[in-house]
Amino acid sequence: MNILVYGYYGPDKRNAGDMLFTEAFKKLFPEYTFTFTDIITKANLDKVHAVFIGGGSMLDGIPSIDADAIDTLRSTPLFYIGVGADTDIHDQHNALMKIAKLICIRTPKDIDKVRAINPNVMAAPDLTYSLAGEVIGRHIAKTVLIVPNCNLLPRHSSRLWEKIRWDLFKNEISQALDVLVERDYTVRFYGMDQSATMMDEWAAQEIINSMENRNSNYIIRNYYGSKSLMELFRSFEFVITSRYHGVMLSELADTPYISIAHHSKLMGAGYRAGCFLSTAEASKDRLLKGVETLHTQAKADIQPSDFAELRRRVKDILEPA
Repeated sequence: MNILVYGYYGPDKRNAGDMLFTEAFKKLFPEYTFTFTDIITKANLDKVHAVFIGGGSMLDGIPSIDADAIDTLRSTPLFYIGVGADTDIHDQHNALMKIAKLICIRTPKDIDKVRAINPNVMAAPDLTYSLAGEVIGRHIAKTVLIVPNCNLLPRHSSRLWEKIRWDLFKNEISQALDVLVERDYTVRFYGMDQSATMMDEWAAQEIINSMENRNSNYIIRNYYGSKSLMELFRSFEFVITSRYHGVMLSELADTPYISIAHHSKLMGAGYRAGCFLSTAEASKDRLLKGVETLHTQAKADIQPSDFAELRRRVKDILEPA
């Protein structure tokens, strides 16, 4: 059975979080053949048995669908799987969600909002959690991994509060990192999004440039795939992340973390008692205090059974007895 998955996919989309979704779909539904795309066309709907729309926070944007593909899409079994419903929902997504066979969102708190659009809705943990497994390696003492997010970087057209927010956060985290360097911590940055127009390293560079203890070796690259990424995250004593899937990977690697919540999905995003700070709360002192108390975190409690209902419902629709 051939499944077309629409989301932030493609050779030019070098986003580690979305790459994890490709692994998750294949692991959850090994009996299906998947094609991943960032545009729905009449041609790529040919010989497709179903379409999955999924890959995180995407419902507030206009979907990329060719006009001549709309009728074919509407006549093809359509699923929304693994999406976040904590944003506004674009009118075009709203219309498609109404005819979806099943909608699976990643947090139960928004289920009533989605049920008002389509009663065929359920909640399951973020699909990335399905990749849980034994992680090789150990935490190295006095090491910190920072996972920045270029979406926080203001442009010249950005609102004044966005510029102020970034400048304050950059100033506070750079001070905190300087203190850690002076305490003999190893500091590294990893950008989960390395696509041409969304380089998280841009945010890393600005933070490094604000530090007194600058170093060209702070940025690391070329880690992709769940196994490689979980081993990377496991090798650090703790993580400071502004990326949602930085939380997921920290939990999968059983690595304590501080989540910098510039979006509601990063505030209490995980399945354990992590340290969650808004960008306004992420002062030098709060960050350093967070580092000192991180070791009280417990491992994420995700079970394979958490995804069993999703598998059953999809298969019942696509493969009725």
